[in-house]
Amino acid sequence: MSPASRRATYKAVREAHPGIKVRPVCAILGFSRTSMRTELKGRKRDERMKSVMPLVAWEAPFFGYRRLKRAVCARYEKIGENAVRRLMKLMNLHPKPRKRKRKHANPLAVIPGLRSEGVNHVWCMDFLKDGTSDTQSLRILSMEDEYTRECLSLDPARQYKTVNVLAELERLVGERGRPTYLRSDNGPEFIAKEVQKWADGKGIRLVRSRPGSPWDNPFNESANGTFRREFLERELFGSLLECKVLCAVYKWWYNNRREHSMIGNMTPNKYAEMVRWTERARPSQTIGLQQA
Repeated sequence: MSPASRRATYKAVREAHPGIKVRPVCAILGFSRTSMRTELKGRKRDERMKSVMPLVAWEAPFFGYRRLKRAVCARYEKIGENAVRRLMKLMNLHPKPRKRKRKHANPLAVIPGLRSEGVNHVWCMDFLKDGTSDTQSLRILSMEDEYTRECLSLDPARQYKTVNVLAELERLVGERGRPTYLRSDNGPEFIAKEVQKWADGKGIRLVRSRPGSPWDNPFNESANGTFRREFLERELFGSLLECKVLCAVYKWWYNNRREHSMIGNMTPNKYAEMVRWTERARPSQTIGLQQA
């Protein structure tokens, strides 16, 4: 029985029988008289956290107590995991339960060139499907740098053709430089001859998943699952323009605010900056990414 439950029981008995004194009530219930007389004093930090934690939990309702604790410590002040768990229970901030992932019996085969070894070594891309409130469909092109986990593109459109994919790739190559490998599934927009011709001209090697094998593109599949769980399932788009604006906002938050456990609980942009600084500081040990 928790201290709060004991005090509630004690108070209910005293209200039901106002003539009974404290000593016999505590003796019958087995409670300490001192604890019943002591008035609880709230912690000043808890009062501050009650206004802070709901904001962080609203921004990322899928965070458990460990990730919520790291976010609060990074943005506001230091707090322990036990305190975060207690306050989450008090304020009912528990994350939504996730569906259990299906485990594949055979592990992913290690294919040469598929494992990213540095910034701009391997990019991956795929499509997400959604719709607006007027029941019209949306296709969202997502691209990610597999090494830094940066979201490179989250661009929605009513329909995507090969020429649109090439335009987005050309824009990213102009901003970041070309990758060594570009990984995708076997969608018609990705296997078109125009894409192969463009990649050959840029010196980029295309890597495609085997048909019916989404686990050959694991990083983008994982990122798309995160995008859908954390973003698409929470939003109802009224128009294509609204979707574009919200995708841009989420992309910025994903790259600059969301910590990723696979890169040491750092944000993708911060991790990319650290990797680039390390490569500049130790040029003799940098990885040769631009292969002929």
